Amino acid sequence: MANTLSSLAQILRPIGGGTDNIVAVKLHSNAVTVAELRNTGKEVSIEHLASVAFPRPLDLQNLSRQQDMVADTLRSMRDQGMFSAQDAGILLPPGLLSVRQLNLPYTPANELAKEGRFIDFWAESEPDIAKFEEPHFFYDVLVSSENNDSTRVLLSYAEESAIRPWADILLAAHLNPVFLDVETVSLANYRYATLPRDEKRQSQAVLHVSDNRLEIIAFQQTRFH
Repeated sequence: MANTLSSLAQILRPIGGGTDNIVAVKLHSNAVTVAELRNTGKEVSIEHLASVAFPRPLDLQNLSRQQDMVADTLRSMRDQGMFSAQDAGILLPPGLLSVRQLNLPYTPANELAKEGRFIDFWAESEPDIAKFEEPHFFYDVLVSSENNDSTRVLLSYAEESAIRPWADILLAAHLNPVFLDVETVSLANYRYATLPRDEKRQSQAVLHVSDNRLEIIAFQQTRFH
């Protein structure tokens, strides 16, 4: 399990660099919440937590049209001392990306890092990803065992055009976008990263309820669902 959710449980999913302090941004229909996180490698703690209402409702389906409103709110929050980190990440709502657990033949990490950059590699196990014109995808290795000839991977993907507005918001707020993450997976990440060592051997589950869907992520000592 140490290499299962401990690697998945890294709060940072880099698309640029890495940092010890990062502000995670969560958009709601009428407000934005920020959590400034400190990652020491041994534990993850929340340094600051704040929410601010938007001047008008946010339409998450037309995010690009309201980019300035969200960016202005984030800049104002930073100016008021609600967070100080320059590096930032944004939580993607459930349903924006497809998430699949793939069971591959054993693939060494260096080979997976090399081959995993190409869409054709993933299309062999997940044909739907090949239907996208400009797919954006990232993966986490859950379990890899040469003895069992198995590498289990969590693959997340979506059309690039669906992801871009979320990263653009951080840039417009003068923040450095260093990670994107699926909200439900991020909750499991944080839950696992903050568990006492003895509890990490026990089964855990994270239940996420949103306006139109319900998701559960469960992890056991050797499995992830």
